[in-house]
Amino acid sequence: MEETRAQKSKILAIILALLLGGLGVHNFYMGHNTLGLAKIALNAFGIAMSLLAVGQALLFLAGLWVILEAIMIAFGVGNMKTDRHDIPLKW
Repeated sequence: MEETRAQKSKILAIILALLLGGLGVHNFYMGHNTLGLAKIALNAFGIAMSLLAVGQALLFLAGLWVILEAIMIAFGVGNMKTDRHDIPLKW
């Protein structure tokens, strides 16, 4: 018997991205765990280096990355249109 999976919510993914995007929570919600871990690592390194310009630049890029992913989720672009099982996100 084939297992059925529920569709994930675009609205919830966007809200998670905007509120907790630096922790990659929206990526974990959608099953994109590698992206979530990359965001955590980037932000942790940025915070550790925040007294230097490179740390501030990394934090800026991480924030930009989150905003771009929220837009990609909203418009269904790239890998942000589905969860890790290739099930499309629903409104």
